Amino acid sequence: MISMLLHRLTSPVGILCWLFISVAGVAAFWKYELSPGEQESIAVSWPESTTLTASSHQATLLMFVHPQCNCTTAGLHELQQLLKELEPTCRPELVFVLMSPNDEKQDWRDTANERFCRKFREASIVLDPGGREADLFGVSTSGTCLLYSGKGELIFSGGINASRGHIGPNRGRDLLKQCLASKSEGRRNYVAFGCPLTAPKKGERF
Repeated sequence: MISMLLHRLTSPVGILCWLFISVAGVAAFWKYELSPGEQESIAVSWPESTTLTASSHQATLLMFVHPQCNCTTAGLHELQQLLKELEPTCRPELVFVLMSPNDEKQDWRDTANERFCRKFREASIVLDPGGREADLFGVSTSGTCLLYSGKGELIFSGGINASRGHIGPNRGRDLLKQCLASKSEGRRNYVAFGCPLTAPKKGERF
């Protein structure tokens, strides 16, 4: 019986079947890796009802972070490198908005992403129980960056990693760097590759 099975697997038809399955699996993997997260209507002006504070003398950069999203870890790496490349006068006021469930489950606290955020010494870390701030700013995908001018107008929105969980040159990072370096107020946007900030059940967070 085993020899018969091996014969079938090593036959031309069997080899073609295994090849088809392998190609389909790789295609599905890359389709997921290169699929951007959902985009909502981003707030083009700083929301009046937000509890977050924007700088009036420099740009403010918000990064919305799902504590358990590995895709966002790549974005944090990209942001760290981007800030190193900028002149000190071009660096923004940086705020990490960390999603958290309303019931504050223990496994959502002190995650690898949160510890990474603490490495940015001049950044502020704000917890967002239930995703209230994410809703106000119209953000639904982890890793989304929003850059606002000192006047509270949106300059850039989107992600800054090449794909889900991958580090490397990408259009989003380049656009954000251009916005910060030139201090341009022309609006630019890019897709965000990350996990959803919403819970599996529609309309619920975490």
